[in-house]
Amino acid sequence: MIRLFIFPLLLSLLACGQNTSHGSTEEKAPTDLQAVESARWDDVMKLHDKVMPLMGELNRLKREVAGQLEQQPDLDEASRQQGEAIIAALEEADEGMMEWMYEFKQLEVLQRKLDHEGILAYLQEEEQRIGAVEQQFATSMGQAEEWLAAVK
Repeated sequence: MIRLFIFPLLLSLLACGQNTSHGSTEEKAPTDLQAVESARWDDVMKLHDKVMPLMGELNRLKREVAGQLEQQPDLDEASRQQGEAIIAALEEADEGMMEWMYEFKQLEVLQRKLDHEGILAYLQEEEQRIGAVEQQFATSMGQAEEWLAAVK
């Protein structure tokens, strides 16, 4: 008699446990909109990942330009001013990257605060910002290389 009572009780407990875990799995499945958002976020991060490895080279060029300015006290005034302006441009590119990384929001944070259109608009703006940083890197690094070749 006790077995007849315990068996249905165990079945109902197991069934309740299965429904609870099944429901939470469904809630975690990404939607099509989330997949689009994730793909756009990845696109922005790929651009960041293209620029980030250049940080070491940018800093090397900054040190090298500063070193040449220090090592060549009789450098003409125009070349000296150009070197100083290049150092400033390299520093600005570096600061632009640091500022972008500090301000760029994780996708999960965006999904809690913004709707789909807001997220896509934010990512479009951030893609333009990191693209501008990439351009700053290319321009200032190119100028530094040209200047170093001219003064050595």
